[in-house]
Amino acid sequence: MFFRTSLLLAILSFISFGIKGQMTFTMKDTTVAECDGIHTDSDLKTFPTGHYLANEDYIFSICPGQGATIYYTFTSFHTESLLDTLTFFDGPNILSPRLGQYSGNLNGALPATIVANSGCLTIQFTSDAVLEFPGWIANWNSTAPLIEPPIVNVSPSALPQCDSNYFEVDFDRNVHCDSVESATMGLLGYNAPGIINVVSLNCNNDSTTKARIWLNNPFESNCEYFLTMNLNIPDICDSVYNFTIRDTFDFVNCELLATLGSTNDSLCFGDCATLDITNIASCNPLTFSWNNGLPNTAGPHNVCPLVTTSYIVTITEANSGQTKTDTIIIKVLDTLDKELNITVDNTAENPSCNNRWFRVKLDRPVPCYLLDSMAITITSPSRNYTVTNQTALNCTNGFMDSIRVQISPRFIQNCDYFLEIDLSFTDSCEGPITIIARDTFQITDCPFTLTTNYDDTICSSGCRSVRAFASGCDGYNFLWSNGLPNSAGPFLICPTDDTTFYLQVTEISTNLVLYDTITIDVIDPTINVVAPLCIYDSPITLTSNSPGGTWSGTGITSTLLGTFDPSIAGSGTHLITYNVDVCFDTILIEVTDPNAGIDITLCRSGIPINLNVGSPTGGIWTGINVNSTLGTFNPITYGNFTAYYTVNGCVDSINVFVDTIAFSYSSNTFCSTAPQFNIPHTPTGGNWTGTGIVSGALGTFNPASANNGSNIVIYSYLGCQDSIDMNVVLVNAGPDTNACPSQASINLLGFSPALGVWSGIGVNAVGTFTPNTNPGNWNSSLVYTFNGCTDTLEIEVVQTNVFQDTVYICPSQDSILISSITGLSVEPQYGVWAGTGTQNYAGNYYIYPRILGNGYHSIYYDKNTCQDSVIIAIYPDTLSYTDSTVCSIQAAFKLDSINNMPGAIWRGQGITDSIQGIFDPSLASIGVNVITYGTIGGICDKTISITVYSFASAVITLADTFCFTNQNTTIIGSPASGTWSGTGIYNQTLGIFNPRITGQGNQQIIYSYGSGVCFTSAEKTVYVRDSLSVNLTTSADTICLGDNVTLTGNGMGGYPNPTYTYAWSHDPTTSNASTFAPTSSGNYILTLSDGCSDPTTDTINVTVLSITPNIYTSPTVCFGDDGFATFDQTQKAIYTFNWTNPVSTTDTVFGPGNTRFDLRVSNSFGCFIDTFLIVPGFGQLIADFSLSPDTYPKCLSSNDKKLIVTDLSTGGTGGFWDFGDGTTIPYNPANISEQHTYTTGGNFTVTFFVQNGGACFDTLTQNICVSEQTFFIADIFSPNGDGINDIMFVRSSEAESVEFLIFDRWGKVVFESNDVNYGWDGNFKGKPAEAGVYFYLMKMTLVSGEKIVDKGDITLTR
Repeated sequence: MFFRTSLLLAILSFISFGIKGQMTFTMKDTTVAECDGIHTDSDLKTFPTGHYLANEDYIFSICPGQGATIYYTFTSFHTESLLDTLTFFDGPNILSPRLGQYSGNLNGALPATIVANSGCLTIQFTSDAVLEFPGWIANWNSTAPLIEPPIVNVSPSALPQCDSNYFEVDFDRNVHCDSVESATMGLLGYNAPGIINVVSLNCNNDSTTKARIWLNNPFESNCEYFLTMNLNIPDICDSVYNFTIRDTFDFVNCELLATLGSTNDSLCFGDCATLDITNIASCNPLTFSWNNGLPNTAGPHNVCPLVTTSYIVTITEANSGQTKTDTIIIKVLDTLDKELNITVDNTAENPSCNNRWFRVKLDRPVPCYLLDSMAITITSPSRNYTVTNQTALNCTNGFMDSIRVQISPRFIQNCDYFLEIDLSFTDSCEGPITIIARDTFQITDCPFTLTTNYDDTICSSGCRSVRAFASGCDGYNFLWSNGLPNSAGPFLICPTDDTTFYLQVTEISTNLVLYDTITIDVIDPTINVVAPLCIYDSPITLTSNSPGGTWSGTGITSTLLGTFDPSIAGSGTHLITYNVDVCFDTILIEVTDPNAGIDITLCRSGIPINLNVGSPTGGIWTGINVNSTLGTFNPITYGNFTAYYTVNGCVDSINVFVDTIAFSYSSNTFCSTAPQFNIPHTPTGGNWTGTGIVSGALGTFNPASANNGSNIVIYSYLGCQDSIDMNVVLVNAGPDTNACPSQASINLLGFSPALGVWSGIGVNAVGTFTPNTNPGNWNSSLVYTFNGCTDTLEIEVVQTNVFQDTVYICPSQDSILISSITGLSVEPQYGVWAGTGTQNYAGNYYIYPRILGNGYHSIYYDKNTCQDSVIIAIYPDTLSYTDSTVCSIQAAFKLDSINNMPGAIWRGQGITDSIQGIFDPSLASIGVNVITYGTIGGICDKTISITVYSFASAVITLADTFCFTNQNTTIIGSPASGTWSGTGIYNQTLGIFNPRITGQGNQQIIYSYGSGVCFTSAEKTVYVRDSLSVNLTTSADTICLGDNVTLTGNGMGGYPNPTYTYAWSHDPTTSNASTFAPTSSGNYILTLSDGCSDPTTDTINVTVLSITPNIYTSPTVCFGDDGFATFDQTQKAIYTFNWTNPVSTTDTVFGPGNTRFDLRVSNSFGCFIDTFLIVPGFGQLIADFSLSPDTYPKCLSSNDKKLIVTDLSTGGTGGFWDFGDGTTIPYNPANISEQHTYTTGGNFTVTFFVQNGGACFDTLTQNICVSEQTFFIADIFSPNGDGINDIMFVRSSEAESVEFLIFDRWGKVVFESNDVNYGWDGNFKGKPAEAGVYFYLMKMTLVSGEKIVDKGDITLTR
């Protein structure tokens, strides 16, 4: 680098004086640095206010700074003349030159302004012992020396570098750090980077001579640059000077930047490209040197290479001598040879019989990628073949020399085969290109086979088609017996008896001969007639003209014998079928099962009723009292009768029983307590109703469920009805009760009904009971009788008693349920409690101990006019004396003077009077003594803990010297439980000493124990040593991520002659220096310890300039689509982004899914990171499926319109199937196949739509045909040439193969067809056939594999 200072200019733009409110200072011993202010006397005298005091002697100095001039001016002045004086000195103290002395009342002629030029003004005031005066008021201001502008130079110790984002400058004198860091700066020059920040370096007391300037980009050109700094520098009185300072420097060793580019890097033969140099970063003259004879200029240059050529340019910068060489290669594409020859001979895999694979050899290499553009077809005279797979072989350097082909079906015939490859693609230079290559080959290794198609049985009056098949596609000679045509067929044969035919076939090319023999049997399956049967008839045997067949149908019990059983067949018409081989006949057999219904029971009402509806319907009812015309029965007499139902000659009957109603009684009376019973009646089977009836079918009556009094119940039976009066009597003696023996006679109440009679001990007939009938306590059962029905009342005569005289309780509850008090019971129950503190709540009685209070209380129990009482004794809830600590020499005392209830006992060591509760400490144990206040039964015992300690002198046990630690030490004081005080006590409750909290030096500790006569105390002085300190410095406060930094620590203080130990927060080393590479900005801590004192720490911050770019890619793209990778454009202000692989100068790069882009990101400090992004992309998505059955263009069967689609797709996660008839179902990748049944026939398109997790999709469609009808043959046609119904066809869209023969009335074949599209035009041997009736035979094999045979007649009209 060449560096020079070319210009230094300092300009004083303006001087700004800060104006602010002046502070007021009173006279006292002090020094102030303010440049202005108000100065007064001390004003310390309170009366009168505003005067100074006697005997004052103060020195007040004003020192703004060196070079300042101070101006001091009075506004009032009054002191005691000659005795109270104010003296001024030009300097920092009273030893400085004296400026003057003043006293007296000078308000009439104030002293002139006092001027001090030394930078300080010192004022001394003295007053005598008497007389004080108002003093003085003055103000002062100062002028500061002029500020000279600093000179700035680019620092020779940190010169700007071409790859650096900062450089440093030096000032010729100290400059305020705040002025440097708030300076506005500019940098001018070619492609000059921008200044983003300036930082003062080595700042001490807000002054520095060095600064670092940060740039947004590094220098990159060998040019001259101009630095401008605008500084605001304050003087000592805060007036601000604005300076503009400049420096000039330049570069000569920056790398020369330029890029050689071309409009195209690949050319078709004869095309041209333009070369140009771009992105030149230089402000100096440049020279250019090209190869290949190009002009030595920057370009652009037009080049037209005939072959692939490299172009090289060398660029030289005039002033710096820097050079840059760049190269670009332009590829010239060759023309394409459009001739291609192929062969299947002499390969490793020649075509052969029963094989699917063979190889095709190419006469020259072809790019492998063109394989997908090849359409391969294979045909033979007998059929076409489908290529299911084609694979490139020997694909080296992107070129293949042969192809492996798979076909369907396999080769199975000796034939000539024709191979064609159609290669169509678009060449970047020549456009669309089509290349066709052909080859012919033979297969001769397939075996010769002969197959004859025929049916070996024929029904009577039937015909059969015969056809022979040879396996090859060569020529053949056929020779038949029995006068059959010498051809392969098909042709009809119509034998009337069993017949054998012979066939000889010769292959013309090989002279191979094969033979076959066929035999056809004739069958007549006609069934003999059967008459209608009843279901109870015996089984019969069916017969046919041709025995040996099998019988089937409902009711057939022997398929070989033809046995038919009516009882097994059941009622109805039954189709019976007889099969002999492929021939069959059918017959209908009628079986009747008569059913007259269920038997009937009637009441003798004389009203005709309808008899059952018999089955089958249409029969006739007969019998006694039966009306056959109406089908009714009249119940006019008692007894059993039979009615008969006859239908289709078959008979069934029912029994009719006629009866009447009878009871054992017409009315009766029952007590309500009687058990339920069944009312006697005949006939049964009717229904009872009425109050008290609990079973209508049985006639069960329950008195408890009936009303009191009359209850009418009714029995209904088949139109007849009768009733009974059931009278119920309910007796109630009333509730059980009790009485007191001394109680007067009482009248019983609550019984019903009235006017009954009482009986029993102690009661008279009208219900008056006398309790003293027997002495003492006794019981009596009293009976109440009415109309023979009774009820009993129990009465207990008992004296009222409370079984406990006194009960003791604790007042621990607000309320106590009286019945829950242990040991307290009463007799009889359900009486009433009364007395103070009792209360009834919801029928329960409570006492309230807190209302009653401590002591004895009486409550009363009343029942049946008799009364008893109980005493409630309530113990105290708390004692007046609580836990306490006493000295062993203390006098005896009473523990509780107010709560000593009778019966309570004091227990425990030290108790001298258990009744009064007297405690003597001298008799108790030293320590805790538990004293118990005992109650009767222990229900409310209380305890008191009294701690007795023995008198002892206080003693402190603690070391004399401590290191400075934050460690709690529990001081041992004896006796224990004393109190602590003094400067060395951190916790006066627990007696804890902490050196760090108490501080360095001598500390006093005091321990006191006991009180009164037991009080004692001790004192101790403890010394705390100095604390540790450490200072931490760094080799650099800002580094790049991955760079090293060195931290150094210096320790002091602590234990005398210490051995320091250093512990780092980030480093295991124990030395005072640590060199490491921080991974992030942060604070680093050094801990210093000496083995005794508390460790101390210092913290330093290191800024690590990490690079965290915001980089991102496009959303996931579909297979084959382009996505992108990019970065946050706003970060270009702080980072430089360079795409390194592939190299790109754009902000955003594009490529297919799963493409990787490498990126380097750097900052202005010179830090960088290398990272990469991968464009997210979905896998390949292919919609594919197969059909089952795959019959197209044939149709699905009309009998089974079910279609199965099998999923062959790749990469799909969702989608749908559309079957073309308005039906769609969601696509589920988990399902290998789906099925759909069509409801109508027609042509449909099945669409398969698949998609993945993004917006990617693919579709595939296939056509299908669904048949409405298996086949159709018209029964009449008119071949008269009018274009309407001229041809007799077999119509079918399901046929895989068909044989259609038409015979005249003599059985002669007049037409034969194997094609549904080829019908009879009404001609025979080239002449119109006669009008009339003809017979046809049709045999069809459907695409489903089903075989159909049909025969019938058609009419030909003219």
